[in-house]
Amino acid sequence: MEATSSELSALAQCTVISVSSGDTVSAASLAPAQGTHLVLFLTHAGDFDSNEQATAMVDVLPALQAAGVGVTAVCIGTREAVTAFAANTRFPADRLYADAAAACYSALAFSPGAGRGSEAPWLAGQSGMVKLFAMCAGIGSPGTLPEVFRGYLGDRNSPPVFRPGSNVRSSLGDAFNVLGEGYQRPFELATLRGQNMVTVLSNWQLLAPQDDDLLVQRGGVLLFRDGACVWRHNDAGILGYAKPSTILDACGVRVTAA
Repeated sequence: MEATSSELSALAQCTVISVSSGDTVSAASLAPAQGTHLVLFLTHAGDFDSNEQATAMVDVLPALQAAGVGVTAVCIGTREAVTAFAANTRFPADRLYADAAAACYSALAFSPGAGRGSEAPWLAGQSGMVKLFAMCAGIGSPGTLPEVFRGYLGDRNSPPVFRPGSNVRSSLGDAFNVLGEGYQRPFELATLRGQNMVTVLSNWQLLAPQDDDLLVQRGGVLLFRDGACVWRHNDAGILGYAKPSTILDACGVRVTAA
C-alpha cells in the first residue's frame, strides 16, 4: 500500500518510551529525516502475533542493516512489559519502544480490532477477552482461520520455520526433518505458536495490556525514506502481520530463506 508523510504528522502527536533508556521521546523521532528506516508497530507484548513476528524479524535484521535500512519497533505495553517481551523474543531492546495506551496505533488508524470499529460492531461493550476469542474464531478478523490451518497443514511455498542458526527455536530439536527439508512442514508453525502460548501465558500478568480492549488492537509496518512514508502494511486481523519476506521485498532487500 502506498503512503505519504501524513504518517509522520500522525506520529508527531504521540510519544513513546525507550525500553533501553526509559526516556520519553516523540514517536516522529523514530523516522529520521534522512535515510531509509523501517518502523514496526507490534501488537501488545503478550500477543501471539507480536511474539511470532519479532522473533522472526531478528533473523533478517543483519540483512536490513547491511542494506542501510534502520529498524525500530513499537510494542503496546508498559516499559516493564516490553522489556520482558525483548527477553522472550531476543529482539534488541535498544530498538524497542513502549506505547502503553496504543496512542500511535490510534493516530495511524491501524485496525482497532473486533468490536472497536467497523469489524463486528455488535461486540462493542464486551470485554477485551471476549473480543479476542471472537477474533481467534475468525469473527471480525479477516484471514485468521486460513493462517491457523496453514500452521497445522504446512506450506510447500514457505521456508521452514525452524532452521539451523535461526532465532526461531524449536523445543523439539530437528524432529521436523523427518518430514523433509526446505519447506514449512505440517504442524511446524503450530508448534512454534504453542511454544509462544506457553511463554506468554506464564507471564500474562506482566505482558498483558493495562486496558483489556487493547488485546485486539492490530498493528502494522511503515517504511520511511528521507522522512516520508513510502510503504505501509496494515494488519487486517490476528496472524495478519507482515512476514519478514514481505518486509524485505518492500525494502528491496534480497536474502535466502527469509
